[in-house]
Amino acid sequence: MDEAFPSPEEAAKGSDPDCRVVGVEYSPDGVRAIVFLEYSPDSRPTPYEALCEKSGDGWSSAIGGSGGSGWNWKFTHEDPTGGALGVTTRWDPPRAEWDTPPPPSPAPGGEVQPW
Repeated sequence: MDEAFPSPEEAAKGSDPDCRVVGVEYSPDGVRAIVFLEYSPDSRPTPYEALCEKSGDGWSSAIGGSGGSGWNWKFTHEDPTGGALGVTTRWDPPRAEWDTPPPPSPAPGGEVQPW
């Protein structure tokens, strides 16, 4: 298991000095969070988002990816019938919608991240 942190923001950011947290959205059950970040290694902000999960030890970053396409979908769990559910994120402004089905493929104007 990855290193555990006291908050999803700290798990997503790690020790990167070029990273700034711009928002965080928690799942309804409080065990997952999407952290919206901007990386600026070359003075140009690059949007990035990390899906973090809470365990008994704290928060860890499960998956992450560029948020630059405007919206994304990430798998989080299966519904009771075995279908996929996830989180849909948007960047204008940064926000998350939880327990959403995957978008049709190919996703127009966005990318599907079925991790």
